[in-house]
Amino acid sequence: MLEDENDRWFLWVPVCFGAGIGLYFALPEEPPFYSIIAALGIILSLCLATRNIPFLWTLCVACLCAALGFTNAKLRTLSVAQPAMERAGGFQVLRGWIEKTEARLPVGHRITLRPFAARGGKKGKLPYRVRYTSRFEEAPVTGSAVEVRLRLRRVPEPVMPGGFDFSRKAYFAGLGAVGFALAPGKPLTGVPPPPFDIRLRAKIDRLRRGIERSILESVPGERGAFVIALITGERGRIPKETLTALRDSGLAHMLAISGLHMALMAGSLYWLLRAGAAGFPALALRYPIKKWAAMLALLGAGFYLSISGGSIATQRAFLMTGIVFTAILLDRPALTLRNVALAAVVILGLFPESLLDVSFQMSFAAVTALVAVYERTRKRKSAAFTHTLHGRALRKAGGYLAGIALTTLVAGIAVAPFAAFHFHKLAQFSLLANLAAMPPFGLAVMPAALVVLLTMPFGLEALPLQFMAWGIDQVVSVAKEVSSWPAATVRVATMPSASLLALTLGGLWLCL
Repeated sequence: MLEDENDRWFLWVPVCFGAGIGLYFALPEEPPFYSIIAALGIILSLCLATRNIPFLWTLCVACLCAALGFTNAKLRTLSVAQPAMERAGGFQVLRGWIEKTEARLPVGHRITLRPFAARGGKKGKLPYRVRYTSRFEEAPVTGSAVEVRLRLRRVPEPVMPGGFDFSRKAYFAGLGAVGFALAPGKPLTGVPPPPFDIRLRAKIDRLRRGIERSILESVPGERGAFVIALITGERGRIPKETLTALRDSGLAHMLAISGLHMALMAGSLYWLLRAGAAGFPALALRYPIKKWAAMLALLGAGFYLSISGGSIATQRAFLMTGIVFTAILLDRPALTLRNVALAAVVILGLFPESLLDVSFQMSFAAVTALVAVYERTRKRKSAAFTHTLHGRALRKAGGYLAGIALTTLVAGIAVAPFAAFHFHKLAQFSLLANLAAMPPFGLAVMPAALVVLLTMPFGLEALPLQFMAWGIDQVVSVAKEVSSWPAATVRVATMPSASLLALTLGGLWLCL
């Protein structure tokens, strides 16, 4: 039986790897490193000793993958350790470089500061990063050095057992304190230049701000804020009512730049490049235009990653997209569960803390389920409507709508347990909302976003921006309509962790 599943074994590697990571984060206290090394040595010895006994060897390899995940989480925890605020809170004047600025409604900004000194040269460890809220209209420029008076406090712990643990997220982000500004930051001169990563971010942010200004000139107001959120990842300008409508209708995933956006953006660019090259027979018949298109689309995805803010979720989406295009470059099938498993191993290897992130859980639950269904249905082709042009058009249109319905249904079922566990709320009409909103989003909004970025250097972005805004109007209209229906959302009781684990294992068993 084990031999019959040889081609499926690799699919369970990220599961075992993630189990080790989950075990590490579930421990009540930090394990000593020497005990981890000893356990790794014992398990590796058992793998060598049982290599001629298939069943035991399989179990030992699974334990080895779990041990490697455990060790990776420990190493990651040690590598990101940074100074944090030692006392409970207080007023402090810090000098530092502005690392990130995010607009917030109705007025103000959320700013990330990299401190290098405190006023008066106070001794002691400074937090590596400080995130604070400024209610003043003027915002410092990324990469500039400022002196700012802050009311600081420690990073907050969960407000209840099992609640969202911002302190863990802050630890891996290098945040040592949070607070708010008591006065606008004062620019400093004659200070050392910022580190390379801040200088690079400053250059990218100048490009992002230029893109945002161009967007708001053509599409002001809420529509422009939505366009900015999809291109530069800046969501602070979107009104709370719209955000609530998107969440209650099950369309909030359209706002956060993740796998869907990266796939639509890179996929549209790939299709455009390949179709354009195919229009020249001398080129298409002599050269591997498919690989050329994949390589350029991957570069385009990297550019989209940089201007979208480079959040962890977007980085994960870029890694998954990179694996898909690498498969094309190597003449391998792109949409397979093996590629999904490889992407999970790479992401968990780089960011083991992502295992506990709801966006990682929901995105991989949806992708795994969708690719599993795709692998089982791709060979089934309908023979109906194949003889006439009208029939083929009807078949393609019907297939597109059926694909949206099937995709929404499968993804909705896959992410429902995680939504119930983390948010204690489910959108009951998300299937209908996605069925209505995905055509304008997938056929108008994201392709138009690609055209906007391609035409903006030439000052020709006004028309595609209007078309993109029209598609956004349709999506927002659907969100507001569906969210206004009675019982659009339903509250669910707190789910035990064991229940989520059982549902996850059951879903993996069905898909893998």
